Amino acid sequence: MPDIRLRDIAASRGRASLWPARRAIVVRHRSSTGLTISLTVPFRHYQGVSVELTFSEQGQVSSARIVLAHADKGLEVEVFKASDDCDVIAEWRRWGRELGLPLLMRTSAGDEVATSSFGALAISRTLARRRSRASWQRRPLAARRRIVSPASEPIMLSADSEIISYD
Repeated sequence: MPDIRLRDIAASRGRASLWPARRAIVVRHRSSTGLTISLTVPFRHYQGVSVELTFSEQGQVSSARIVLAHADKGLEVEVFKASDDCDVIAEWRRWGRELGLPLLMRTSAGDEVATSSFGALAISRTLARRRSRASWQRRPLAARRRIVSPASEPIMLSADSEIISYD
């Protein structure tokens, strides 16, 4: 995995620091009471790898940033910064491939999906698992294939016919 540059971000009170982990970003924040709060944000919680280009008056790229986009702007992580557009697209694609996140293009309106596929793999939001009551009542495929005979008349035992005899 590529190296993430460690950087401090402004938090609501005090400072927070970001550390890369194997499958997540660890946010450590020291509160005003002195208590250290640690928050682990998995990479799958990020919306994608976003590239932000700033253009000069001549229409040339003056700066480029690649960030891990998150719904909470305080959890966004800048992973690459350049003063020109040299190798920005290659870095952007590499981060998307390494982390398995979609590639986003940041505009003034917000993040937009820049590519809908990554090679043969289609990129889209993950679907929620089926947890409805209707799916719980369904029979498994093997049980549906099994032939079920109709229920027969139940065997009724009377008090005069015992099953166990102590004679």
